[in-house]
Amino acid sequence: MYVSEKYDAVLAQDIDTGGFNDCVWCRLCLPGIKLIVGVCYRSTASSVENDEVLLSMFSSVASLAEAGSCIVIMGDFNLPSIDFKQASVEGSADARFPYWESSSLPFT
Repeated sequence: MYVSEKYDAVLAQDIDTGGFNDCVWCRLCLPGIKLIVGVCYRSTASSVENDEVLLSMFSSVASLAEAGSCIVIMGDFNLPSIDFKQASVEGSADARFPYWESSSLPFT
């Protein structure tokens, strides 16, 4: 993750990754906006257990968000069967990610 030095960015060390190590999180304070930004990598060989840890980490991040703050999660999740426009999942491996279809997190 690269953040320009003109922005106030702090490494978010308080985020419980639950052992999911292929990620980095920071907090950005922009005029009128507080952001939690994460970059994650999910291997194509990710196990069911690893996927559960990843999803649990997303829940932990959501619980840390303050009122009026936003969360941006990006990266390579290696989930080729997700149709983001239709918010649907095809295929059994990608179906482990219920967040994509019905989530308390507003994926847009």
